[in-house]
Amino acid sequence: MSGSATPWGGTAAKAPRQPDGFADFADGTGAALKRVGLRLYPAMAPDRLLLTLPDGRELAWPLEDLRRLPDQAHEDSLVLTSAADPLARLYLNDPRLAGRIGAFVPADSLWSGPRPPLARILKWGLGAVASVALIVFLLVPVMADQLARFLPAEGERALGDATFEQIRRVLDDTGTPLAICELPAGVAAVDAMVARLNPRFDDLPYPVRVSVLDHDLLNAFTLPGGRIILFRGLIDAAESPDEVAGVLAHEIGHAVNRDPTRDALRSAGSIGVLGLLFGDF
Repeated sequence: MSGSATPWGGTAAKAPRQPDGFADFADGTGAALKRVGLRLYPAMAPDRLLLTLPDGRELAWPLEDLRRLPDQAHEDSLVLTSAADPLARLYLNDPRLAGRIGAFVPADSLWSGPRPPLARILKWGLGAVASVALIVFLLVPVMADQLARFLPAEGERALGDATFEQIRRVLDDTGTPLAICELPAGVAAVDAMVARLNPRFDDLPYPVRVSVLDHDLLNAFTLPGGRIILFRGLIDAAESPDEVAGVLAHEIGHAVNRDPTRDALRSAGSIGVLGLLFGDF
């Protein structure tokens, strides 16, 4: 099959057929999520994954280049990237489709490339706020998933609030906390999105709190205790409210799955974990 090169590391394919399913795709150049059709090609002995974009173009990702991302929001979902374009993201939330395509992803393909600068800042902030002990026992990372279930809600919220303030200070070059966007219209729009997504977090022991920080980063992330941060740069780059809502839904998935809390437990060490478990944060 012939095709032309694309900015995302694949080739534009021809002769599209019915897709095997659908997923959300981010090309790495902005905040927009595109709904794409997916098809393994050729059908009998596939060697590539075809992505059909909304405008009809097709991208081809060789199966051998597929990489799993470690920050999965749900066990039955799948987030992929390509070794040829590590900034692109493909979110498969259909368990059937995720299982079928996941079977073709190389077993040793967990992505271990360089973390983005913001992720490094977040990791540093979590470690500083949690007062990481000098000695970290092997048992803590192994039991992080179990410990996250027993951590008091007050401890999670305190950890998230403290980390939030740390990030505000780290990201502002002047040394003063980064401003929070609090225009009434913007706050109302974010609150409406959260209300629309409410069924996704009915079981959380605390409310989801979304803050927009006045920074030009094209990013968003979730902290322990249901605190979600969106950046002004991401909202400015979005072409519609639905794009922002898609990012917000993905971050809520992390909150529901307690991913930030597990990350904090892995980083805190034994002394930090005991403090969190007994509410002495």
